[in-house]
Amino acid sequence: MHSAFFVCRSISSERRELLLWIMAFAGAAVALGGAISRDYYPQGHTLWWLLPTNGTSLPGPLGGFINPNHFAGYVALVTPCAMALAIGAFARRNWFRGLIAIALVFLLALGIMASHSRGGLLAYVCGIGTVGLVCMLRGRILAVLLVAAVLVGLAFWTPVIISDAYRSRLGDLLSLEDDDSYRTRMQAWSDSTQLVARYPLLGAGANGYRMVFPQSRTASTHARMTHAENEYVQLLVDFGLIGAILFFAILSCIVYRVAGALFRTDRGLQAVPIAAAGALSVVAVHSLVDFALHIPVYAMTATVLIG
Repeated sequence: MHSAFFVCRSISSERRELLLWIMAFAGAAVALGGAISRDYYPQGHTLWWLLPTNGTSLPGPLGGFINPNHFAGYVALVTPCAMALAIGAFARRNWFRGLIAIALVFLLALGIMASHSRGGLLAYVCGIGTVGLVCMLRGRILAVLLVAAVLVGLAFWTPVIISDAYRSRLGDLLSLEDDDSYRTRMQAWSDSTQLVARYPLLGAGANGYRMVFPQSRTASTHARMTHAENEYVQLLVDFGLIGAILFFAILSCIVYRVAGALFRTDRGLQAVPIAAAGALSVVAVHSLVDFALHIPVYAMTATVLIG
């Protein structure tokens, strides 16, 4: 990932935009494949209908991901790429490319619907919303109107493609106290506070959560907790306060660099920094309810986008 970060920093802006197109098309292909496997051609306990899994994951693999939540996280992560490309294309009056990018945004939404992931849906919307916010801060009214039009279109389209099962899962958010996923996460986070107090400075070590969590576990709401289902909680448990301070110091430098690229007065709206800002918001939001940064393809994609 370090190599990917520095390689992406060294390539030209034209090739970076080409890289955004590759990632947007790859994400749309993954989303379409997941939708097909969910509704038309079930893949069972395999990845892409070819590679068998151990069959223990719930509710089962989706596309090339063991966990549908990670599938949704990846789809949400590449969505700002397509949205930023659409804005850049329309700004240059390249209507054909702009329409293709908008079509990719809607294909990516199809993948979110197929995943049944609520955290993925939230991250997807936040990614598009961040792109719109950046355009508004830059005073680009037409770009803001484009983002608003896409969100309105998604609001009308998603009720058509959403399944009854996913609609039911979203309805469970109205009564969180009865939701098993919510209770499991809240209990795990509460128990994890004891681990932070037990290993305050340096933490329990990288990926140590799965080993030390039984020390503070107070309920058997999950067969085995290998991750905290929250990257911020896991960061504190694994690396302690010192590790968390170092992490957020590095993150602050990244945010400063992306903001600097966004608000340079000598440049127009460029797709690459807009996509990076949207990706950062997706990662920040999705990390609240999942451990997607521990998934190699997700972490690599995020690294490339902010590189």
